[in-house]
Amino acid sequence: MTINLSAYKTLYLETARKLVGEYVKVISSPEIDQTIPDLVRIFHSIKGQSMAMGYTNIAQLALQIETLCRALVESKSHLTPALREILPPPQKLLDELDAIEKSNTDSSIKEKEEVILKQTNEVQTKPLEILIVEDDLFFQKMCRDNLKDESVHIDFSGDGEDAIGRMAVKKYDCILLDIIMPKKNGFDVLQYAKDNNIIPKTPIIVFSTLGQEESIKKTLVMGAVDFINKGEFDYNSLLAKIKTVVSKG
Repeated sequence: MTINLSAYKTLYLETARKLVGEYVKVISSPEIDQTIPDLVRIFHSIKGQSMAMGYTNIAQLALQIETLCRALVESKSHLTPALREILPPPQKLLDELDAIEKSNTDSSIKEKEEVILKQTNEVQTKPLEILIVEDDLFFQKMCRDNLKDESVHIDFSGDGEDAIGRMAVKKYDCILLDIIMPKKNGFDVLQYAKDNNIIPKTPIIVFSTLGQEESIKKTLVMGAVDFINKGEFDYNSLLAKIKTVVSKG
């Protein structure tokens, strides 16, 4: 199966531009007390999508703003005019996206489009049941389309609460878990798995992003078997890692 990265690049650009449009509305809104959580959501999404596509410049910029806004939320500070001044102008983000769009015809992209999903020699009488817990719809689509393999069947969950509900009624061979999610986060899901003897029977691999080193250590202590940096993996290696941890179990 070929991986059409140009198509995903187009999808990424469309969704990223929509998020920048939301950003413009937020920073121009007079309701400043309500805008900081919106900025956290917007830049968390931009960061995750950019890392999934390997665009580290945008991902790092988004991480810096997300971190600043989370600190403001925790300290119950307001988004004052002075703070607005240190936020990146929307045009800076748009310029980065324009540069990506211009590179659509790069030969390196064309070469990557010819990457074939590796097939394992292992014969599966029944597909592996995988649960991917990830709130970013863009990242979900990337996984759904690129992990097509007759040896695996994948369920998706968009928040920790839904994931716990699924885990309560279905036994999975492997779970891929994001840390920062709505309703219940990755730590809550890990605690549920630990309390209900899902760990160590079912291996759990944690999705991570830049700046989550301490969170990664915590998840490993709680029973996760491994972690994957969203910005530094390909889907071939992800599928291989899933099969490796399942075989060890």
